[in-house]
Amino acid sequence: MNAKDCIGFEDAGCFLGAVGNWAKFGGKATYLLVCNRPIGRLKAASDILYVGQSEHFGGNNSSRLWTYCHPAKESQEERVMKVVGNLTSDGVTVSLHVCQERPDGQTVKKYESQLLTRYETEHWELPPCNFQR
Repeated sequence: MNAKDCIGFEDAGCFLGAVGNWAKFGGKATYLLVCNRPIGRLKAASDILYVGQSEHFGGNNSSRLWTYCHPAKESQEERVMKVVGNLTSDGVTVSLHVCQERPDGQTVKKYESQLLTRYETEHWELPPCNFQR
């Protein structure tokens, strides 16, 4: 499963750029962090680094993108930012793909769960930055 196989997503550009412009985003979203090259998995490879969701994606200091910009120590956001930073320093581009109109009117959580289940079925493990379900 690659980002192009996921319904309803739009490429919002560089993830680090989006994090720096967190106030420009809003609403609910299911989102993907996508690399410009595939990452080997237990079975096959994928360009998806992370699958996430948020009821408050951007726009204020309690939003998901804000928490990436200002991660708490030892948090999921800090771990993701470290991985993205390491990949970026190795020449990998990580982009943000956002879905605000989910298929069949699903909730952001339900669509995230559906995508994680599909990914795990196809690759025998979760995306690299999804450390748990």
